[in-house]
Amino acid sequence: PDLKTYKNLKIKNGLSGSGFIRTFEDSSGRVWLSSSNGVDILDFKEKKIKRLGTSQGLSSPFIISLAENRSGDIFAGTLKKGIDIINFQKETIQHLDSVQGLEKCLIFNMLNDDEDRMWIATDSLGIFILNRTKDSITHVGSREGLGDDATWFLYKDDQHQIYVGTTTAGFNIFPS
Repeated sequence: PDLKTYKNLKIKNGLSGSGFIRTFEDSSGRVWLSSSNGVDILDFKEKKIKRLGTSQGLSSPFIISLAENRSGDIFAGTLKKGIDIINFQKETIQHLDSVQGLEKCLIFNMLNDDEDRMWIATDSLGIFILNRTKDSITHVGSREGLGDDATWFLYKDDQHQIYVGTTTAGFNIFPS
């Protein structure tokens, strides 16, 4: 589909659906729209829309959250199917689903920190901190001092502290 000068992009213009959950702009300027139909990627430079769904390799059509690491890989958090790591250039998708129960969670939010670790907020297991360089994952839940295992948001401030918002116990602050 062509993205010339549309003011209202719709299914007839090439989108996979009309209800979107999350928008995200990657470091190359592409806009990712997540939905219950997968992801639509708007490339305004190329004036094209690329669609990713289960037939293109996503583990779930329901994408809740999106984030990017320093390498440019896009992390797509799903509804109870873990995380898909999308390498747009190589056109590959890696699935993280059996890591400590991620396949049982809704991945609400993700954030890449200054050390290129991906923080993953879940609806019922607290947070996970994925370090792909060291091939390790750290779990932080209520047993480790997190206010609540149901986490909704992640935010990094100007001092590089990470805020983890929970559903019932406020938020926790992790120093840089």
